[in-house]
Amino acid sequence: MNSGTGMAAAKSDNVWLDFETLTLMRWLDNDETSYRHWRAVACQLKASASDSEYLCDGHLSHHDAARYELADRLQTSVQGGCPEIGPSMYADLLRAALTEVNWMGIADHVLAGLE
Repeated sequence: MNSGTGMAAAKSDNVWLDFETLTLMRWLDNDETSYRHWRAVACQLKASASDSEYLCDGHLSHHDAARYELADRLQTSVQGGCPEIGPSMYADLLRAALTEVNWMGIADHVLAGLE
């Protein structure tokens, strides 16, 4: 698989992922501390899904509640860790890349690793 910047999408686990999502997923998977952390968070969310705020309307399964909660936590953590580089072209590009990340796709990937 080509890892250059020209790669528009890659197929992983039967889901088409954009470059931004695939890049973030690779970083999360290949950094052992991050990998262990997000697997532990996913396990905790899966175990406590019945307490999730996402179940209050009764339209989601326990799995989907854990999935939504994990996606929210991933997004909050990654975006919260974004360095302050001040107003610049680079800051704009970084923010734009983060808006393209498929947080639900990453949550699916992490949860699928638990099964």
